[in-house]
Amino acid sequence: MIVRLLRGFEQYQVVLTNASSLVATYGMTSAVGFVYWWIAARKFSPEAVGFASAAISSMQLAGTIGVMGLGTLLIGELPRQPGKEKSLISTALLLVSVAGFMVGLLFAKAAASVSVEFVALAKSLPNIVLFSLGASLTAVTIVFDQAVIGLLRGGLQLKRNAVFSVIKLIGLFIVGVFLQHQHGSVILFTWVLGNLMSLLAFTRTTSIDRDSISEYLPQWSWVGKLGKSALEHHLLNIMLQTPGLVLPLLVASILSAKINAYFYTSWMIANFAYVWSAAFSTVLYAVGSAEPGALARKLRLTLGFSLFTGLVVCLFLFLYGGAVLSIFGEEYAEQASWSLKVFGIGVFPVLVKNHYVAICRIHKKTPSAVKLVSINSILEIILAGIGANFFGLLGLSIGWLFAISLEAMLMLGTVRQVLKRMNLDTSAEVNRLALERSDAGTVQAT
Repeated sequence: MIVRLLRGFEQYQVVLTNASSLVATYGMTSAVGFVYWWIAARKFSPEAVGFASAAISSMQLAGTIGVMGLGTLLIGELPRQPGKEKSLISTALLLVSVAGFMVGLLFAKAAASVSVEFVALAKSLPNIVLFSLGASLTAVTIVFDQAVIGLLRGGLQLKRNAVFSVIKLIGLFIVGVFLQHQHGSVILFTWVLGNLMSLLAFTRTTSIDRDSISEYLPQWSWVGKLGKSALEHHLLNIMLQTPGLVLPLLVASILSAKINAYFYTSWMIANFAYVWSAAFSTVLYAVGSAEPGALARKLRLTLGFSLFTGLVVCLFLFLYGGAVLSIFGEEYAEQASWSLKVFGIGVFPVLVKNHYVAICRIHKKTPSAVKLVSINSILEIILAGIGANFFGLLGLSIGWLFAISLEAMLMLGTVRQVLKRMNLDTSAEVNRLALERSDAGTVQAT
C-alpha cells in the first residue's frame, strides 16, 4: 500500500513539475519579450524596430519549418528507446541545424520579393548569414527543448530559456547604448546571440569522454525508419497552429486593423489559459509513450490538472479580464472584454483537443489526427469569419467557440475510451484482490 502511494506521488510530481516548467517558460519568455521590445523601442528608430521584429518573426517561422516534426517525434521515441537517447538527440539536432539554415537561406534570398522592408536583408551577405544562422539555432533550440521534455527533465528547457532571455536583454541594452543609430540587424544579432549562448551554456556542462563519445554518434538509420512519422507530426503541428495564424489576418480583412489590435490582445491573454492544458498534454505524450499500459491512469491525472487550472484561469478572466485589457487602454476593455470571456470558455474544448492529439500521438495514429484536425481547423476559420462578418469581434469569438466545441465533441469519444479502459482495469484489479483474499481465507479455514 505504501509503495503504491509513493508511486502515485512520484507520477503526480513528474507530471506537475514538467508541465509547470513549460508554463513557466511561456510566462517568462512572454514577460521578457515585452521588456525586450520596450527597450528596443526606446533605443532604436521605429524603422529599425520594424525591420528587426519582422526579421525575427520570419526567422522563427523558418526555424519552425526546419524542425520537420523531429522534436515532437523525440518526445515519444526517447522513452521507447532507453540507452539510445544521446544518439537520437544528436541525430535530430544535426538534421534540423542544417535544415533550418537552408530554409533561412532560401527565405533571406527571396525576402526582397516578399516585402520592400526586407531589401536590406536580401542584399547584405552578413545579414543573410546572420538570418540563416538564427533560423538554424531556432530549429535546434526547439528540438532541444522538446527532447528534454521527452526525457522528463523539463527544468533544463526552463534554464536554457532563462539564459537566452538574460543574454538577449543584456546584449540589446549594450548595443542600444553604444549603437543607437544602427540598422535593425543589430537587434537581430542580440536575439541570435542569446540562442547561441544558451546552447553553449549546456554544452559546457556536458562531459564527453572517449568512452562515451560513441553514445553521441548519429543514427542515420533512425531517420529512414521514422522519417515518415516525423513528417506526420510536422503536418499535424502546422494544422494545429493554422487557426491562430489565420485569425488575425481574418479580423484585419473583414473588420479593420484597429479591431485586430483589440482581438490580438485578447487572444494572447486567453492563450495563457490554453497553455496549461497544452503543457499537461505534452507531458502526457512523454509519460504515456514510456508506459502505454498506464496511459488511462496518467490521462486522468493530466485531465484533472487541466480542468482545475482551466477553471481557475477562466474564472479569473470573467472577473478581471476587463481590468487586464484596460492596461493596454480603456478602449481595449470596452471593445474586447466580452470576446476575452468567450475565449476563456474555450479553455475546456481546447483541453479535450490537446489530450486527443496526445493520445493519437501515443497510439501512433497521427494520420487520423491530421485529417480530423485539418477539417476542424478549416471549420474554426469559416465559422469565425461568418461570426465576424455579421456580429463583429464578439461574433468572431462566438463562431470560433462554437467550432472548437464541435471539435471537442468529435474528439471526446477517443478520450472517454481511454478513461473507460482504466475503469475496466480497476474492476479487474479489485476482482483479483478479492479472489486472493478469498483464497487466503479458505487456506486459513483449512
